Amino acid sequence: MISDKELLERLKKETNICGGGTLISLVFCCGLEKPCPYRDEALKLLGISKETFRKVKEAHKLEHDTVCFKNLAYCCSLRKKCPIRDKALKDLGMSYDDYINYKLQILKDLIPPTKLNEALHIRIVRPLVMLIVDSQDKLMYKCLAIGNIKFGDIRLVRILDVKPLKEEE
Repeated sequence: MISDKELLERLKKETNICGGGTLISLVFCCGLEKPCPYRDEALKLLGISKETFRKVKEAHKLEHDTVCFKNLAYCCSLRKKCPIRDKALKDLGMSYDDYINYKLQILKDLIPPTKLNEALHIRIVRPLVMLIVDSQDKLMYKCLAIGNIKFGDIRLVRILDVKPLKEEE
């Protein structure tokens, strides 16, 4: 069983689910008003209903007029730069450590302990290695990407190599 201290360290380093974070990143997800296949898939994988997600986030509501959904519970990971979140934290007298402790409390209420190990290891958006063929210029690219083929969402991160196609290819 992972300790609270270890969970806090993980949450500090975690990115949003849509940015490649593990399922514990549900604590950083947007409100249900915003359609999101990644959040919905994470909820499905963990057996959490949308209503439970909403209830937990609202039970931990920290209001601020400038943040998304007017509730800090829906704010993003510290790995994402967000001056709006940071201003709200300042206005509320919260440090980054306070924010991560706050998100830990949401995590404990949101993800059942029996699903926590799974949540720490599964990613919806994952690193991918791709070969892309440009048939017009007859080039093959080896690339790093991030995404989920199931959702048709792939974002190119870096081109690693470019080679001309051989005649037989």
